[in-house]
Amino acid sequence: MKIHVIGSGSSVPSAVRANSSYLVVTEGLRLIDCSGSPAHSILALGYDLSDIRGVFITHAHVDHIYALPSLIHSLWGVGAYRDKPLPVYAPDAAIETAKTLLGIFSLESRKNAVRIDWRPLGSQRSGELALTSTLDAVVHPLTHGTCEAVGYQFGSVLFTGDCIYDARLDRAAAGIKSVFMDCGGGVDGSSGHAGAKQVVELMSAHSEIEQVFLTHIHPSTSDDELSKVCCSRGRLVKVLKDGDLIEF
Repeated sequence: MKIHVIGSGSSVPSAVRANSSYLVVTEGLRLIDCSGSPAHSILALGYDLSDIRGVFITHAHVDHIYALPSLIHSLWGVGAYRDKPLPVYAPDAAIETAKTLLGIFSLESRKNAVRIDWRPLGSQRSGELALTSTLDAVVHPLTHGTCEAVGYQFGSVLFTGDCIYDARLDRAAAGIKSVFMDCGGGVDGSSGHAGAKQVVELMSAHSEIEQVFLTHIHPSTSDDELSKVCCSRGRLVKVLKDGDLIEF
Protein backbone atom coordinates (compact mmCIF):
# COMPACT_ATOMS: atom_id res chain seq x y z
CA MET A 1 0.00 0.00 0.00
CA LYS A 2 1.17 3.50 -0.90
CA ILE A 3 -0.29 6.68 0.53
CA HIS A 4 0.31 10.03 -1.13
CA VAL A 5 -0.30 13.11 1.00
CA ILE A 6 -2.08 15.52 -1.32
CA GLY A 7 -2.77 17.97 1.49
CA SER A 8 -1.87 18.05 5.19
CA GLY A 9 -3.25 21.40 6.30
CA SER A 10 -6.27 22.64 8.20
CA SER A 11 -9.08 24.90 6.99
CA VAL A 12 -6.93 27.94 7.85
CA PRO A 13 -4.94 29.03 4.77
CA SER A 14 -1.27 28.13 4.68
CA ALA A 15 1.49 28.89 2.18
CA VAL A 16 2.97 25.42 2.59
CA ARG A 17 0.02 23.07 3.22
CA ALA A 18 -3.16 22.47 1.23
CA ASN A 19 -6.38 21.21 2.81
CA SER A 20 -6.13 17.62 4.01
CA SER A 21 -6.55 14.88 1.40
CA TYR A 22 -4.84 11.53 0.70
CA LEU A 23 -4.54 9.11 -2.18
CA VAL A 24 -4.44 5.45 -1.15
CA VAL A 25 -2.89 3.19 -3.78
CA THR A 26 -3.82 -0.48 -3.37
CA GLU A 27 -5.83 -2.39 -5.97
CA GLY A 28 -6.55 0.91 -7.69
CA LEU A 29 -6.82 4.43 -6.31
CA ARG A 30 -8.93 5.63 -3.40
CA LEU A 31 -9.22 9.31 -2.51
CA ILE A 32 -9.80 10.22 1.12
CA ASP A 33 -11.47 13.63 1.32
CA CYS A 34 -11.60 15.88 -1.69
CA SER A 35 -9.83 19.24 -1.66
CA GLY A 36 -7.55 21.28 -3.90
CA SER A 37 -7.44 20.15 -7.53
CA PRO A 38 -7.78 16.37 -7.15
CA ALA A 39 -7.66 15.39 -10.82
CA HIS A 40 -4.49 17.41 -11.36
CA SER A 41 -2.92 15.95 -8.22
CA ILE A 42 -3.65 12.39 -9.32
CA LEU A 43 -2.32 12.98 -12.83
CA ALA A 44 0.79 14.75 -11.51
CA LEU A 45 1.59 11.64 -9.47
CA GLY A 46 1.53 9.59 -12.67
CA TYR A 47 -1.79 7.79 -12.17
CA ASP A 48 -4.79 7.37 -14.46
CA LEU A 49 -8.09 8.94 -13.44
CA SER A 50 -9.93 5.83 -14.63
CA ASP A 51 -8.20 3.86 -11.86
CA ILE A 52 -10.08 5.69 -9.08
CA ARG A 53 -12.09 3.05 -7.24
CA GLY A 54 -13.80 5.29 -4.73
CA VAL A 55 -13.97 8.63 -2.94
CA PHE A 56 -14.19 8.52 0.87
CA ILE A 57 -15.44 11.69 2.57
CA THR A 58 -14.92 11.94 6.34
CA HIS A 59 -17.45 14.72 6.99
CA ALA A 60 -19.31 17.61 5.39
CA HIS A 61 -17.07 20.54 6.34
CA VAL A 62 -16.08 22.62 3.35
CA ASP A 63 -12.32 21.97 3.43
CA HIS A 64 -12.92 18.22 3.06
CA ILE A 65 -15.56 18.18 0.33
CA TYR A 66 -15.44 21.34 -1.79
CA ALA A 67 -13.38 19.85 -4.64
CA LEU A 68 -15.76 16.97 -5.37
CA PRO A 69 -17.53 18.95 -8.14
CA SER A 70 -14.13 19.67 -9.72
CA LEU A 71 -13.21 15.99 -9.64
CA ILE A 72 -16.54 14.87 -11.14
CA HIS A 73 -16.30 17.57 -13.82
CA SER A 74 -12.77 16.42 -14.69
CA LEU A 75 -13.91 12.79 -14.93
CA TRP A 76 -16.76 13.87 -17.20
CA GLY A 77 -14.25 15.74 -19.37
CA VAL A 78 -12.24 12.58 -20.03
CA GLY A 79 -15.31 10.38 -20.47
CA ALA A 80 -14.74 8.30 -17.35
CA TYR A 81 -17.38 6.46 -15.30
CA ARG A 82 -20.19 6.68 -17.84
CA ASP A 83 -20.85 2.94 -17.65
CA LYS A 84 -19.27 1.82 -14.39
CA PRO A 85 -20.32 4.06 -11.47
CA LEU A 86 -17.88 5.76 -9.13
CA PRO A 87 -18.58 4.90 -5.45
CA VAL A 88 -18.68 7.89 -3.09
CA TYR A 89 -18.73 6.95 0.61
CA ALA A 90 -19.69 9.53 3.24
CA PRO A 91 -21.84 10.10 6.34
CA ASP A 92 -25.46 10.82 5.50
CA ALA A 93 -25.16 14.59 6.00
CA ALA A 94 -22.06 14.73 3.81
CA ILE A 95 -23.86 12.82 1.04
CA GLU A 96 -26.60 15.45 1.04
CA THR A 97 -24.02 18.26 0.95
CA ALA A 98 -22.17 16.55 -1.91
CA LYS A 99 -25.35 16.10 -3.93
CA THR A 100 -26.20 19.77 -3.42
CA LEU A 101 -22.76 20.85 -4.62
CA LEU A 102 -22.98 18.68 -7.74
CA GLY A 103 -26.51 19.90 -8.38
CA ILE A 104 -25.36 23.52 -8.60
CA PHE A 105 -23.43 22.60 -11.74
CA SER A 106 -25.88 19.94 -13.01
CA LEU A 107 -23.07 17.39 -12.86
CA GLU A 108 -25.38 14.42 -12.43
CA SER A 109 -27.98 15.49 -14.99
CA ARG A 110 -25.86 16.69 -17.91
CA LYS A 111 -25.39 14.65 -21.07
CA ASN A 112 -22.99 11.72 -20.59
CA ALA A 113 -22.80 12.51 -16.87
CA VAL A 114 -20.47 10.62 -14.59
CA ARG A 115 -22.44 7.87 -12.87
CA ILE A 116 -22.12 8.05 -9.09
CA ASP A 117 -22.91 5.25 -6.67
CA TRP A 118 -23.75 7.11 -3.46
CA ARG A 119 -22.88 5.07 -0.37
CA PRO A 120 -24.34 6.77 2.77
CA LEU A 121 -22.69 5.45 5.92
CA GLY A 122 -24.61 6.87 8.85
CA SER A 123 -22.47 7.86 11.82
CA GLN A 124 -23.48 5.72 14.77
CA ARG A 125 -21.70 2.39 14.35
CA SER A 126 -18.64 0.84 12.78
CA GLY A 127 -19.05 -1.37 9.74
CA GLU A 128 -17.06 -3.19 7.09
CA LEU A 129 -16.98 -2.04 3.48
CA ALA A 130 -16.26 -4.83 1.00
CA LEU A 131 -14.33 -2.95 -1.69
CA THR A 132 -13.05 -5.90 -3.74
CA SER A 133 -12.88 -9.65 -3.33
CA THR A 134 -9.57 -9.23 -1.51
CA LEU A 135 -9.76 -5.71 -0.04
CA ASP A 136 -11.96 -4.59 2.83
CA ALA A 137 -12.22 -1.31 4.67
CA VAL A 138 -13.86 -0.40 7.96
CA VAL A 139 -15.74 2.81 8.67
CA HIS A 140 -15.61 4.14 12.24
CA PRO A 141 -17.86 6.86 13.73
CA LEU A 142 -15.73 9.58 15.33
CA THR A 143 -16.44 12.84 17.16
CA HIS A 144 -15.93 16.22 15.50
CA GLY A 145 -18.09 18.75 17.31
CA THR A 146 -21.72 18.37 16.20
CA CYS A 147 -20.78 17.25 12.69
CA GLU A 148 -21.35 13.66 11.53
CA ALA A 149 -17.81 12.36 11.07
CA VAL A 150 -16.17 9.04 10.30
CA GLY A 151 -12.70 7.61 9.96
CA TYR A 152 -11.62 4.94 7.48
CA GLN A 153 -9.49 1.90 8.12
CA PHE A 154 -7.63 0.03 5.38
CA GLY A 155 -5.98 -3.06 6.82
CA SER A 156 -4.15 -1.88 9.94
CA VAL A 157 -4.01 1.76 8.79
CA LEU A 158 -6.53 4.27 10.19
CA PHE A 159 -7.37 7.71 8.78
CA THR A 160 -9.16 9.69 11.47
CA GLY A 161 -10.25 12.75 9.52
CA ASP A 162 -11.06 15.57 11.94
CA CYS A 163 -11.81 14.33 15.46
CA ILE A 164 -11.01 14.48 19.14
CA TYR A 165 -9.62 11.68 21.27
CA ASP A 166 -12.50 10.01 23.08
CA ALA A 167 -14.05 6.56 23.53
CA ARG A 168 -14.99 6.39 19.84
CA LEU A 169 -11.43 6.90 18.67
CA ASP A 170 -10.25 4.53 21.37
CA ARG A 171 -12.44 1.79 19.88
CA ALA A 172 -11.41 2.61 16.32
CA ALA A 173 -7.71 2.41 17.22
CA ALA A 174 -7.90 -1.14 18.61
CA GLY A 175 -5.47 -3.32 16.68
CA ILE A 176 -4.28 -0.45 14.50
CA LYS A 177 -0.57 -0.17 13.68
CA SER A 178 -0.51 3.13 11.77
CA VAL A 179 -2.67 6.21 12.32
CA PHE A 180 -3.07 9.28 10.14
CA MET A 181 -4.20 11.54 12.97
CA ASP A 182 -5.86 14.92 13.15
CA CYS A 183 -3.60 17.30 15.06
CA GLY A 184 -5.43 20.48 14.13
CA GLY A 185 -5.79 21.40 17.79
CA GLY A 186 -2.11 22.31 18.14
CA VAL A 187 -0.49 21.15 21.36
CA ASP A 188 -3.45 21.19 23.77
CA GLY A 189 -6.31 20.25 21.45
CA SER A 190 -9.62 22.04 20.92
CA SER A 191 -13.32 21.28 21.03
CA GLY A 192 -13.26 19.66 17.60
CA HIS A 193 -9.65 18.66 16.99
CA ALA A 194 -7.11 16.51 18.78
CA GLY A 195 -3.80 18.05 19.74
CA ALA A 196 -0.35 16.69 20.40
CA LYS A 197 -1.16 15.88 24.02
CA GLN A 198 -4.14 13.78 22.94
CA VAL A 199 -1.96 11.97 20.41
CA VAL A 200 0.32 11.01 23.31
CA GLU A 201 -2.72 9.73 25.23
CA LEU A 202 -3.75 7.61 22.25
CA MET A 203 -0.28 6.09 21.93
CA SER A 204 -0.13 5.42 25.66
CA ALA A 205 -3.46 3.59 25.52
CA HIS A 206 -2.53 1.52 22.47
CA SER A 207 0.88 -0.10 22.55
CA GLU A 208 0.11 -1.80 19.24
CA ILE A 209 0.33 1.52 17.40
CA GLU A 210 3.74 1.66 15.74
CA GLN A 211 3.44 4.83 13.65
CA VAL A 212 1.51 8.08 13.94
CA PHE A 213 1.35 10.58 11.10
CA LEU A 214 0.16 14.00 12.24
CA THR A 215 -1.95 15.94 9.78
CA HIS A 216 -4.54 18.75 9.45
CA ILE A 217 -1.82 21.02 10.81
CA HIS A 218 -2.80 24.58 11.78
CA PRO A 219 -0.36 27.19 10.40
CA SER A 220 0.10 28.74 13.85
CA THR A 221 1.64 25.51 15.16
CA SER A 222 5.26 24.62 14.40
CA ASP A 223 6.17 21.12 13.26
CA ASP A 224 9.02 21.03 15.77
CA GLU A 225 6.70 21.84 18.64
CA LEU A 226 4.34 19.00 17.71
CA SER A 227 7.21 16.56 17.24
CA LYS A 228 8.71 17.47 20.61
CA VAL A 229 5.47 16.84 22.49
CA CYS A 230 4.67 13.62 20.61
CA CYS A 231 8.11 12.01 20.63
CA SER A 232 7.67 8.46 21.86
CA ARG A 233 10.38 5.90 22.43
CA GLY A 234 10.19 3.10 19.91
CA ARG A 235 7.42 4.74 17.85
CA LEU A 236 7.59 6.72 14.65
CA VAL A 237 5.83 10.09 14.91
CA LYS A 238 5.95 12.18 11.75
CA VAL A 239 4.40 15.56 11.00
CA LEU A 240 3.16 15.22 7.45
CA LYS A 241 3.88 17.63 4.63
CA ASP A 242 2.20 17.92 1.26
CA GLY A 243 3.81 15.56 -1.23
CA ASP A 244 4.92 12.98 1.36
CA LEU A 245 4.77 9.34 0.28
CA ILE A 246 4.20 6.68 2.91
CA GLU A 247 4.65 3.03 1.95
CA PHE A 248 3.57 -0.05 3.87
